[in-house]
Amino acid sequence: MKGQKTPQLLKKYERTRRKAKTIIAGRMKEVEKSIRIMQRLQEKPKDSPQSKKREI
Repeated sequence: MKGQKTPQLLKKYERTRRKAKTIIAGRMKEVEKSIRIMQRLQEKPKDSPQSKKREI
């Protein structure tokens, strides 16, 4: 049975794969948001020590 997948199993895999895709897409959106925020922070003048820490 190793390596062989029944149609039922394949359906199950498809479902989980779709779920995973949507979850990953949601996470990617969150990551993109955080990246944009970081870029905005980097654009601002780096006077405070906090922004210097973020660079490292």
